Amino acid sequence: MKLPLAYPLRLLAVTTALGLSVVASPASAAGENDSSVRQILRDIYDAEIASESYLAALENLQVATVVCEGGACSKQIEAELLIAIGTVQALLGDTENASATFKDALNLDAKAKLRKGYDKGDVLDAWQKAAGGKSVPSGGCRKRYEGGKTPAGWANGEAQFCYASAREAQKSEDYAVCHEDAAASVELEDRLGTRDLLARCLEADDKWSRAIDAYRELSELAKEKGQFTLGGKASTRAAYLQRRMPSIVLQAPEDVQDLQVEIDGESIAADALGSEMSIDPGAHDIIAKGTRDGLPLGFEQSVKLEAGRSMTLLLTMTPGNPDEKTRSLLKCLAEGKTAAECLDAQPGGGSGGPSDLKWTVGSEVAGYHDTMSVDVVSPSVHGNMEHVTGGWGLGASFLVDVVTAASVDIVATASPRWQEVRYAPALNGHVKFAEDWDIAAYANVSKEPDYLATSFGAVGSVELSDKMIVPSLGYEFSYDINARAHTSWSTFNTKIARHAITAGVGLVLTKATFGSINTTTVVETGDTSKPYRHIPMFSAENAPLVGKGTVVDTVNLYREPERPLEQLPKSRKRFAVSFGLNHRFASSTLRVSERLYADSWGVKATTTDARFMWDVLKELTIWPHGRLHAQTGASFYQLAYVVERTADGISIPAIRTGDRELGPLVGLTGGAGARYAFGAERNLGVSFNGDIIYTLFLNHLFVKQRLGYFGALGFDAEFE
Repeated sequence: MKLPLAYPLRLLAVTTALGLSVVASPASAAGENDSSVRQILRDIYDAEIASESYLAALENLQVATVVCEGGACSKQIEAELLIAIGTVQALLGDTENASATFKDALNLDAKAKLRKGYDKGDVLDAWQKAAGGKSVPSGGCRKRYEGGKTPAGWANGEAQFCYASAREAQKSEDYAVCHEDAAASVELEDRLGTRDLLARCLEADDKWSRAIDAYRELSELAKEKGQFTLGGKASTRAAYLQRRMPSIVLQAPEDVQDLQVEIDGESIAADALGSEMSIDPGAHDIIAKGTRDGLPLGFEQSVKLEAGRSMTLLLTMTPGNPDEKTRSLLKCLAEGKTAAECLDAQPGGGSGGPSDLKWTVGSEVAGYHDTMSVDVVSPSVHGNMEHVTGGWGLGASFLVDVVTAASVDIVATASPRWQEVRYAPALNGHVKFAEDWDIAAYANVSKEPDYLATSFGAVGSVELSDKMIVPSLGYEFSYDINARAHTSWSTFNTKIARHAITAGVGLVLTKATFGSINTTTVVETGDTSKPYRHIPMFSAENAPLVGKGTVVDTVNLYREPERPLEQLPKSRKRFAVSFGLNHRFASSTLRVSERLYADSWGVKATTTDARFMWDVLKELTIWPHGRLHAQTGASFYQLAYVVERTADGISIPAIRTGDRELGPLVGLTGGAGARYAFGAERNLGVSFNGDIIYTLFLNHLFVKQRLGYFGALGFDAEFE
């Protein structure tokens, strides 16, 4: 195949221009032309070498060396260029010069390797000679095998030779050779020990995808042969690597046509873009090509992925090479440094980069209505400012509740329907320091005509084991004042203090699964009795005549004239433990939580909540929601309290309540929601969610059940 004259002329023009730029700028940064040389090498391998136009390939490769003059290429790229020249020389039959060229390449980069597909025949011979007799990849052990007596315990002498070669390579930490030779040995004679060696060398060479498969195959075969200890270890190792497998999300611009993306030369399907893809740890070359309005665009970047980490990379397609500052920033990120470190390293610090501040604002209007004549309307607004590279953030919110109620137990005590407004401002903030530590603090206020609640707290957390384990510890203090509407607070008020300690741990179980365990302990002192709640009293004879759900008229028929106010214990200890699990599927997310609760009043409860969020489109997410709550009643809770009359007067229970939420009940919630994102970068969103809440009261006066309806419409925006 004869190539058109335009190609070598274009190559000459490119290399000449780059070469002149090196001459004109003696202080060129080392490695600044790496991407250009990679593209030249790729073109020559795919065109001239593939078509066996070796003389033309050699001529153009020698011209391309101009690009690397003046230290404009890294040693690794210079080695790749020399390997290409040596490969062509060997293909032309000049193995002596090829061997010398390969030796120069190995002097520049001791870990250099032949290009896949050209690691055989005369090229391989010249490479082995340059390597000074060292074993080389591609199962080179089989070519070096000279026969001989088969060692005891082996059925195939060549298999034993390759196994021994792999062991030697492992000792010298040449893991690529190790797994190549181990694989050759397994092909000749399948032994569990060789498979174990193959899996370990694949893992050490950062070929984790293949290592996981190798460990799983070893586990199955070992268990079939009764080697359960070996099989169990292999299975455990495969699971560990799977959990720690890095992942990458490639975000492509929406206005690019004919987009083609490659990772290490392998094409990536268009529907995989924007989704999380598992990928081996280590360095990877990412290349993208496309057009915008007919103009060719390109992207090329090397990234380094670490075990247990996930990376999101925006394919910033440009019509040419990025400017020096951008190239420097990309190179810094590829070296595994943080965005803050890379921005600070730029001339003038990070001031010239993207905005460090990320803003989120939103609003919501929620409403509630139930069959007990309670209506609530709750508008709210919130905002948050996050300094992405500085590791700190501030947030604030403000909520208003307008509550209207005419509950049956209130009407039963001749209280009229009432309405009140609650105001609830809140502040929060956090700061990250020493890279792994984060301290968050918050303060909340809730003001009603007859109640003032204040609280503030702080939570500290630390990231351990490569951010796989995040323990946290927090403390909150609350101080409330319980009063009566239309009565001076100085005339009547009770004070309530709470101390809460929270402790928990977040766990990255796999790259797609996050779990959490949290505990809460609350110590409360003060009188929380409601100053409006009058408790019906019954004689010992009439108390059995009222049952659960007894209506108001019947209660009034059997009750005694005494109507004491509610009186609750003046101290309470609460304990709760919760478990959470979030799992990300390809296009959906499952969130499940379970909370177990008990307190010193005798209330025990369990609450299970689940939400399945499905990405119907990139812009649209919908979810069903379910919740189940069940609890026992407080130890002092009674359906009918008995008043005793004696010669000395009357005696009523010292502790008494009419609070339905302190009795035994079961609640079931079901609903759904949706969020639609829009805007140039889908940074605006509208959301709606609604729930139907059914509560079954198991031992209460006046009511047996309650049906509530909740809905909320929200808007949010995110910008820099």
